[in-house]
Amino acid sequence: SAYIGTTGSGKTELVKSLLYDIKQQGNDINFIIFDYKGDISHPKNQRFIDAVGCEILAKRININPLEIKTSEDTDEAAYNKTYSFTQVSQVGRVQELRLARAIVELHQNKPRGTQPDMNDLLQLMLQKANGKDENLIFVALEKFVKIFWLKTHKTEPIKNLIDEHIIVNLSKLSSQRTMVASIMMEKIASEMSLLPDASVAHGKRKIRTILFIDEAHNYLRYKNPSLEKIIREGRSKGIAVWLASQSYNDFHKREKDFNFQEHLGFSYLFKSSNLHADTLTAILKIPKAQAQIIKNRAILEQLPPLHCLSNVCSEIIRASTMFEK
Repeated sequence: SAYIGTTGSGKTELVKSLLYDIKQQGNDINFIIFDYKGDISHPKNQRFIDAVGCEILAKRININPLEIKTSEDTDEAAYNKTYSFTQVSQVGRVQELRLARAIVELHQNKPRGTQPDMNDLLQLMLQKANGKDENLIFVALEKFVKIFWLKTHKTEPIKNLIDEHIIVNLSKLSSQRTMVASIMMEKIASEMSLLPDASVAHGKRKIRTILFIDEAHNYLRYKNPSLEKIIREGRSKGIAVWLASQSYNDFHKREKDFNFQEHLGFSYLFKSSNLHADTLTAILKIPKAQAQIIKNRAILEQLPPLHCLSNVCSEIIRASTMFEK
């Protein structure tokens, strides 16, 4: 699903209301929320956080990104993890391959019943250092050591991220937030690939987990195979992806890139400007003539906060705020 509109138009309030309703109906659906700016995690939303039963992860993320399950292909998993580490950095192809080989080596030599962690990877890469060309890798790994779970911690890491109720407050991670979210998406994608298909009842597939990504344009600007995999294969596994962004252009297909537009299900269009009639037709699934009327009358530009158009129905929807029932 896509939630599109300018800042303050009501996208997040609608999502909060939907998640609250889902929880109140007694559904056993898991929620993973990537909170880019920290708005959802803010103390003013404590009633919502308590109502949906979410734990907030902030400066320390209690997962082990290097975990590879026995049923996974080690080489493939190592490459996927490496790409998630480096896709938003300036690390080159040679350094990527060195990092992937180091992850494979750690898993080949690990003691039985254990998993390597980020500090193990950093130390191995330091041992294999080849001049100064790997400085970017060292800088990233040193930051990851401070962010993710380590074996020296007293608590165990989250085993199955996909089964959690969590809000990841990325605002506390400064320049690392896009990369950390990418690493967590890789873990979600790898866990998802091991799941059986979700059960079907009354012609509808059961939803297991909702992944909500706020300020999604911060991730859509990069090639992100893990997010693409979750969107492409998630429906059969019971994983629903909700993306909130400020512009429909964020979903545009670039040459040879994954086409996010083809996978949008429900779309909610809040206050926006400069949308062509063809774009409205694509989002709202309405005839071109109707889209042209919306465009000519500047209906979208005049929408008040918490009001939106949707392909769910033909009328303007008022997105109720949480507990407003």
